[in-house]
Amino acid sequence: MNNRNAKDPFTRELEQVRKSNKQAVRPAQHSGTEETEIESLALPEADPWPILGADAYHGVFGEYARLVEPETEADVCAVLLQSLVLFGNCVGREPFFMVGATRHYANLFVAVVGKTSAKKGTALDLSRHLFAEAEPEWYSLALRSGLSSGEGLIQCVADAGADEPSRDKRAMIIETEFGRTLTAKGRDGNTLSAVLRDAWDGRDLACLTREQLRATAPHVSVIAHITPAELAERFSRVDMANGFANRFLWPVIRRARKIPSGGRVPDIARLREKVADAVATARRIGEVRRDDAAEKLWAEVYDELEAEGRDDIHAEVTARAAAQCLRLSMIYALADGYGQVSPIHLRAALAAWNFCDHSARRLFAGKSKPTLANRIHAFLVQAGNNGMTRTEIHVAFHRNEKAEALLAALSNLKDDGRARNEPVLRGSRSIEVWYAVTTNERIERITMPQSDIQKPSSLNSSIRGESGTNPEPPEERAAIQG
Repeated sequence: MNNRNAKDPFTRELEQVRKSNKQAVRPAQHSGTEETEIESLALPEADPWPILGADAYHGVFGEYARLVEPETEADVCAVLLQSLVLFGNCVGREPFFMVGATRHYANLFVAVVGKTSAKKGTALDLSRHLFAEAEPEWYSLALRSGLSSGEGLIQCVADAGADEPSRDKRAMIIETEFGRTLTAKGRDGNTLSAVLRDAWDGRDLACLTREQLRATAPHVSVIAHITPAELAERFSRVDMANGFANRFLWPVIRRARKIPSGGRVPDIARLREKVADAVATARRIGEVRRDDAAEKLWAEVYDELEAEGRDDIHAEVTARAAAQCLRLSMIYALADGYGQVSPIHLRAALAAWNFCDHSARRLFAGKSKPTLANRIHAFLVQAGNNGMTRTEIHVAFHRNEKAEALLAALSNLKDDGRARNEPVLRGSRSIEVWYAVTTNERIERITMPQSDIQKPSSLNSSIRGESGTNPEPPEERAAIQG
């Protein structure tokens, strides 16, 4: 008997579910204690949107962020953080902070995460605008893009040949399509991940396959832009575990407001002069230390920064909290023209880190099982315009996944912009149906807040304490009741 056209049990069951459209096919187990129909459960709420504490707006870059805020649609959190990264690269390797035998320099890596309409590029343009005339020589020579291989990065800061003049070893890498970099990095034989990790550490860079390619004393900083969906699709579990991810700061941003005319950048000649003076001073400072008061504050927060015991992706991507705060505090001090970190600089650094930590929690926490969301997305892609109900998704996994896990994965997919849900009339009943949103047809649904993003008046010194939250743009999250 020819069974080539016979349908497998799953396909037959799924077709039966669609035909009958009944929610009582077999109820899912909820918390292992009671049977609850999956269609009637509410989706988990998304984590509160992180906010940048007031202490982070210290100094010239905080002043600049507040100055341009009313005149831009961009999130000034990104303006501030990217300005700190640019400044840290501009000052080079002359200022440093010693931790035991390890030198920390002012180079930072930041990956700004936001939807296509989040105005990531607008925020970067504002940050660059501050430096274009403040440090024109560095601006014209150090800013690079096209990061795709370890050899290419080494070439940017390679040692000069015997008959060549000395080279500037500062490289400010700007990748506004970081998804492409992640794809290239994942290819067999690509050394970019290892080279970037060494570059963040300030180590000499070399290529074993090309003996003459070597970079001593490099000073590499990175600003990268990526959407949540690309991050979910292209960031590997290895990246999160091997130290690549935790060398980056991961701020999430969104469009702050709508300005039909686009806004106008105020006169910033005075701020540019302050930046130029701070750069010149920083390059003469050498070793940076904490003063006694800052040392006392550091001792109070250090245990929390170095907290252990968590075993999830969020813990892995924030494992260098102390080192990141140290570098941020040094940059804040240098921007003030000081060679000592005072409590005000450390509190500014803690506020900036707190924002990035909360952002990373929003992006990565609870995603210890990333394959579930990807498998659901694959089913939704296959379903196409028909979409899938919760019950049909449950059936697709042969009911082996708990309702809570499926709903958490669906919530993550929706939050990342990879899936959408809407009520659909099937027969005489309205039921929630899920659809895949592919990379080429991202649906941008950002409802703007009615007022400007609020800033808290203070921030607890505890780095992981809640400093307040901004409500997310409202979204429909009502589950279809049976």
